[in-house]
Amino acid sequence: MVTTRCHLVAIAVAALGLAATSNGQSISPEMLSRATRATVLVKARRVYRGSYFPSSGTGFFITADGHVLTNWHVIADQIETRLFGREREISAKVLGLEVVIDSGTSRERAVAALVVARDRKRDLALLKIASQAPAFLDVSRSPDVALTEKVWVVGFPFGDLLAMAKQEGGNEEANPELSVSSGTVTSLRHDASGALKSVQTDAAVNPGNSGGPMLNSEGRVVGVVNARIAGGEGVGFAIAPNQVRSFVTEKAMRVEFRPTVVYRPPEPIEVTVSPILTDLGGASGTVRLEGDDIQSVNVPLSQNTGVWTATIPVPERAVGAPEAESYVAEVRFVAPTGRTVVSRRFRLKALDLSSIPRVDSDRDAGEMMEDRRILGNSISISDYTKSEHAAGRKTLSDVAKNVKLRRSASGSVVIDDHTVENLSSPLKREFPQERYSQLDDPQYRKLAKKYDLARWAYYEIKRRLQVLGSYTDDTNYRLRNRARSLYRQYSKLQGQAEQQFAAATARIKGKHLVLCQQSERWYFEHAAPCSDPFVP
Repeated sequence: MVTTRCHLVAIAVAALGLAATSNGQSISPEMLSRATRATVLVKARRVYRGSYFPSSGTGFFITADGHVLTNWHVIADQIETRLFGREREISAKVLGLEVVIDSGTSRERAVAALVVARDRKRDLALLKIASQAPAFLDVSRSPDVALTEKVWVVGFPFGDLLAMAKQEGGNEEANPELSVSSGTVTSLRHDASGALKSVQTDAAVNPGNSGGPMLNSEGRVVGVVNARIAGGEGVGFAIAPNQVRSFVTEKAMRVEFRPTVVYRPPEPIEVTVSPILTDLGGASGTVRLEGDDIQSVNVPLSQNTGVWTATIPVPERAVGAPEAESYVAEVRFVAPTGRTVVSRRFRLKALDLSSIPRVDSDRDAGEMMEDRRILGNSISISDYTKSEHAAGRKTLSDVAKNVKLRRSASGSVVIDDHTVENLSSPLKREFPQERYSQLDDPQYRKLAKKYDLARWAYYEIKRRLQVLGSYTDDTNYRLRNRARSLYRQYSKLQGQAEQQFAAATARIKGKHLVLCQQSERWYFEHAAPCSDPFVP
């Protein structure tokens, strides 16, 4: 308790104005005050195995209209914990996020937050609240960082463990006051390309500081705190300012292309630009399409209710030019002064529609589709048509599933009577290996696989018998006889499948294995990261 009070006294002294350090570096009271007003407590409410538990971190406003920057791991559904003697990642669904402004003071207020963008690789996330920020820190520039430079870390170490009212038996929901620590830059860490990746410091960094700003003597953000060495003294890390700026620049606006590819023959591409962080009020925008086999196209973006749109007319390929595999679309906004506000480039793949094979048949199309409906899980003829956009386009393997297809001399795919006979798929199924990755013992993996296959076959036979039964009295003579023939085959298999399923269930019982139905993975019962585990 004494340590905590002394710590808070030190913070109060710091808030009045940090004194100059031995090397002459200091931060002004105004700059520090702005940083503390911009820094917020981020609270996440997660569910794990049917139980709720809270966690918290730090964030800070980066715009006046309520955008908060924090770490990805502060708001992620995935968390790391120690199980079976090693660190493991488990899923703990985030059910709610709150941003607490002026935490631990009489002005404290909590506001619900939504996730706008996230980047696991950089460990950064962007939140938005429906409220104005009391202050914000500019991260649009990447200030220089030097070894031995003085820095300040602002945040909420240890979360509500430092909430005084709770420690003294008061309000159980009390939130902590802000903490400020200072130190120096002890190392600059670079990635394989030589770019600055993280800033190491000896300033006090503890759990709960994650997502908070690291400031230099000018009050500029030189990093976002995200890690420390457990058990180490004075070894904390922050995401480098260039990494932060790169993330913010990428998430400054949402750009959508429809379709998401460049077709051959060419089709117009609709472009939609929605600002997130950037104020594009007086800026003019253009979108440019470039490629090795076309002449570049430059189209102005027009504004309509806060959204910018344009239609790119894709030109025909230049005669004799090698066919491009992809194209580059550049979206650029320029301020009235001529300054580039935002410039982003996107790669769009090329797709030749003539290379997509046609599906032909030497049978009556209506009869063929009736057979397909009986034996192919009620797939309709609409499954053979391409959707409007490339993202929803069905491939032949999507349509045919396990059916063997052959090509005609012209290259088109043929579905004939012999192929339709093979539509009654064998009772086999491949489950992904990730389904069993959490089971270290190979015997347990083998046991779970056998159970999965037996269970699937048992219910698959029941499903097929139900489908076929609806056709055994059909008025169509061909359909009725085909359905009855298959019904007899599956009826013979039903008893065998029941025995195999019962034997697999008996072998797996008492092994304390559970299947998380949401993630579709097997776990040992005490380590299952799900609220609705299935127990055989």
